Amino acid sequence: MASLASSASSRVASRRAPCALSKVTPKAAQTASYSVPGCSCTVCPAFHCPARFLLQGTRGVKTLDFAGTEEVVYERSDWPLAKLHDYFKSDTLALIGYGSQGRGQGLNARDNGLDVIVGVRKDDES
Repeated sequence: MASLASSASSRVASRRAPCALSKVTPKAAQTASYSVPGCSCTVCPAFHCPARFLLQGTRGVKTLDFAGTEEVVYERSDWPLAKLHDYFKSDTLALIGYGSQGRGQGLNARDNGLDVIVGVRKDDES
């Protein structure tokens, strides 16, 4: 029980610890990876550091460029299950081919309450 109290108190202390952010130079920002770029914290773990949120985008509908073709991409939060059921209420999804990934995606759609037909080649195991 004492170990639980000490670990809880150390977590609270690490959350309250000041987070020392170093300045990110433009060159470093251009070559930054998806890690915590500008954080030189040794006191608090990276998931408590506010620098982690500096380079992340916002959630929601986005337009992404895939090899010159712009596509609108939606996140799960934009399509709750009730909205998904309402949108596809009179439709049946048909997945043809795509190997094991198509089958997996079809099963996922079926598990979410959608009508799905998965088409594969005759005598195919996928």
